[in-house]
Amino acid sequence: MPHQKSFFDQETLEIQARELLARGKFRQAKDAFKDLYKIDKVKYLPELLQSYHGLANQMIQNCSASDGNGISLIEISYT
Repeated sequence: MPHQKSFFDQETLEIQARELLARGKFRQAKDAFKDLYKIDKVKYLPELLQSYHGLANQMIQNCSASDGNGISLIEISYT
């Protein structure tokens, strides 16, 4: 029998995911929001997209810093 996540597990994961996003831990936040997205697509899609956005910008910054290229950051509006 598959294990069902309880509301408490979802609530805890949501808190952790938001804390990770706020601290700029985009890869970990993305993973947490992917799990939450499977539970409620509408509720967690914006934060999942923010996680991907932050991760992409982080990767661009790392690439720009190491290569010396002047790549501008991606701008996305979530409204």
